[in-house]
Amino acid sequence: VPVEVIKQMAALDLEEEPEKKLAVDMALFSFFACGMPFTDIVRLSGENLVEEGKVLSYRRQKTGALIEMEVSESMQLLIDRYRREDSKYLFPVLEEEPHMNSINIVWHRKINIWQMCRFYWVYLQS
Repeated sequence: VPVEVIKQMAALDLEEEPEKKLAVDMALFSFFACGMPFTDIVRLSGENLVEEGKVLSYRRQKTGALIEMEVSESMQLLIDRYRREDSKYLFPVLEEEPHMNSINIVWHRKINIWQMCRFYWVYLQS
């Protein structure tokens, strides 16, 4: 993805549309985190921040491989934007303890956010 597209995404004013803002921020975080897959991003928790929060350490959902990377200023900005003390996850996509009735809601929200991310990638490249 060209850096210009990333700059355009970061410059979008989506304060009035929090779901779209989250979608763009997830896409940006993926870019800043060397292409981290969405499924891994939404499962990140405070436990994944090690060395006083300077390093992100996690296991890939798909392969189980250990990945470690320095937390950049851009990544930290997005973590700080969404991190809540009352949630184990860094980003507000998954629920703490999903109940049977809410699993479909969480899954649909996750799909919608990912679809919005893809829309912005395509839209900004055209």
